[in-house]
Amino acid sequence: RPAMSGASHAQLAFATFMKGAVLQAQGKRDPAKEQFLASLKAFDAGTWHDETLYRLATMIQDLADKSEIANPKSEIGGDKPLSPKEKEAREKAGEERLAAFVKSKAAALPYWQELVRRYGTKDKDGKLTPHSPRVEEALYRIGVIMAEQAGVAPEDKAEQAWKEANAALKRFCETYPKSLYVGDAYLRQMDIALERMFDLEMAQTLAPQAAQWASAAVTVEKAEMPALFPWASLVPRPEADQIKQTVYECFLRAGLAAYLAGQFDQAVDWISLAGPKSPGVAFTEKPDMESFGLYYLLKAIRSKKPLTEQQALDAAKTDQQRLAIQLADLYMETIRPEKAEEIFNRIINHDLHLGKVPPNLEGYAILQIATSLDRQEGRRPEALERLKTLAGRRDLQGTYWGGCGLFRLALFTYNQTQDPKKSLPLYEAMLKQYPNHQFGELAHLYYCLDAMQLKDNALAEKASQEFFQKYPGSEYRALLQQRLNTLASPTP
Repeated sequence: RPAMSGASHAQLAFATFMKGAVLQAQGKRDPAKEQFLASLKAFDAGTWHDETLYRLATMIQDLADKSEIANPKSEIGGDKPLSPKEKEAREKAGEERLAAFVKSKAAALPYWQELVRRYGTKDKDGKLTPHSPRVEEALYRIGVIMAEQAGVAPEDKAEQAWKEANAALKRFCETYPKSLYVGDAYLRQMDIALERMFDLEMAQTLAPQAAQWASAAVTVEKAEMPALFPWASLVPRPEADQIKQTVYECFLRAGLAAYLAGQFDQAVDWISLAGPKSPGVAFTEKPDMESFGLYYLLKAIRSKKPLTEQQALDAAKTDQQRLAIQLADLYMETIRPEKAEEIFNRIINHDLHLGKVPPNLEGYAILQIATSLDRQEGRRPEALERLKTLAGRRDLQGTYWGGCGLFRLALFTYNQTQDPKKSLPLYEAMLKQYPNHQFGELAHLYYCLDAMQLKDNALAEKASQEFFQKYPGSEYRALLQQRLNTLASPTP
């Protein structure tokens, strides 16, 4: 048989690719993948292989997104209260599932990287010139996958992984500065700077770039890139709602970076562009919590006062530690308790970028984690456990934060149970252990009110007289006296 010409090889390889495309359209992903790989092997120089590599990468990511790993049918423990051992098992299972999910998505990384290698050329300065419309998404996905891998990397490899992810995202932004994906890439870089490296200078460099992109993208609607050939798949673009959310997030991050750097006027300008609205007077069934959060943040920035307690700032030993607690408190102010929790957890876990964290700063972080948990649906019992941990820390007993922990433990216990029998002993312990604490006045007041609610008249009278004596100028004096008079009045 005569040897096949190069053109015949190409035609056969392209026919194999087209067979894969048909199988993919029929939902037969594994056979489709085999055909795409066969097409690459049969004629490596095919001009259509940017499409081949693109389809291989997106198929892998789609499978990962729809897998049981990404969408578990049940959680360990369900809604029942978990024992410490069950909690540990649940957390470990969650970490393992996340790592498995990231690994399954990362299987697409070699195809994205090969697409960039084949269809992009670098000049002597390393600047990339793309030769396929597929390179845009490939560069973006490379940065995203590398950031996700960094998030589950072992502690000793995490720093380098974050640096490499940041470099990949930066490369994408420089190559496609007007891409609709650039806003998300800037957000990821700023989160790496602020939440992972605790590098305010890096965040400040990114802030104006993110804000500039957001300003240009405000009016952008979703636009599908037309296919170059009938057999080519459409490259998706973010929906209008996604773009709007990314614009909001860019202005918010830029404003946070400016505020943390003490650039209050610039922070006000950027956060104003994010669109804060004054809270309405009337109750609404679905309030705009994002706008509420920005509104209160804007008020705080205009006051030019830190949101973080001075005692917590004084407890921090490094600029990175101060940045971490201030950023977390800013997220609390913008009603993002889950993000605040993540950063405070890095503090108590002694993140490598933070150095040795002093006990007092740990105490503040635990206290704030409890508050963030209390503000998350279904996690209020966890808040009590954190406060019990804080109140029981021997190295913090007698300290300001130890007292704060015991006070909030009593307060949260009553709020969650509405049972003064459970909260009264905690307030009593607070008054004995921390008689001159900043929250001593409130603890004493609630102790009196708990006694009244339990109809323990003798204890209520004794505790109230002690309150009047210790706090003669208290703003709560009239309230307590009125409740005491009501308790003493005979019921008609």
